[in-house]
Amino acid sequence: MAKNDIQFRIKRNLRARVNRCVRGMVKNGSAVKDLGCTVEKLKKYLEKQFYSNSKTGESMTWENYGLYGWHIDHVKPLISFDLSDREQFLKACNYTNLQPLWAQDNLAKGHKIL
Repeated sequence: MAKNDIQFRIKRNLRARVNRCVRGMVKNGSAVKDLGCTVEKLKKYLEKQFYSNSKTGESMTWENYGLYGWHIDHVKPLISFDLSDREQFLKACNYTNLQPLWAQDNLAKGHKIL
């Protein structure tokens, strides 16, 4: 299998793991361990960064988290890491590399660092 295919699969799985954690579907295990903090600490860390949508004035809440609300973004994009390297993988998925972004802002950001 090509390296890019492996990178894609790891990125997809990492995004899904973070999503399951904040939705309360995972309480412990490697997904939480790799974040470098508890799920509760991650949620508080993200909440401290919540902001209002500049276009609509809507505030970020856990109720509007998701596809059409806000996303959990990787500050340094996953594409900039070699996710098959354990040390880089842990840096990529550490909670300090996560931030809330409105869906439209996250999609516009793409693979860039803001």
